[in-house]
Amino acid sequence: NRKKAKQNLENQAIKMKTWSDKKLKPAEVGATVRVPVPDLDKGRGDARNILAVVIEVTDDGYYQLGTKEGLLKSLYSRSQITICQKNLIAIEEVPRENTFALRTIATQQSTGPGQGFFKMHMQDKMSV
Repeated sequence: NRKKAKQNLENQAIKMKTWSDKKLKPAEVGATVRVPVPDLDKGRGDARNILAVVIEVTDDGYYQLGTKEGLLKSLYSRSQITICQKNLIAIEEVPRENTFALRTIATQQSTGPGQGFFKMHMQDKMSV
């Protein structure tokens, strides 16, 4: 029974991979992509996505991405990114010497301070 279960899982994986390859066309080097930022990695005022450009495609089909702030540390699969219709970032705009985590890039592209908000209390006396 274990051998049959293993074989069925392998068949299912092949079917899922085939379906994924048909549905999700590969991104080309230089294409601008949208990377969703997980809720745990962003503050309430941060953007839900960041824009990046495909720097390199590995032999395994993973994507090395870069932003105007620098390269992203992780490699991304095709199912983790969405290709934008227009190229908004050029590869030349990506500084190669900087490498950051997704959370750091999301905070740098944010208008807010990152995770959470600073609260200001007007308890100080104001002279009028």
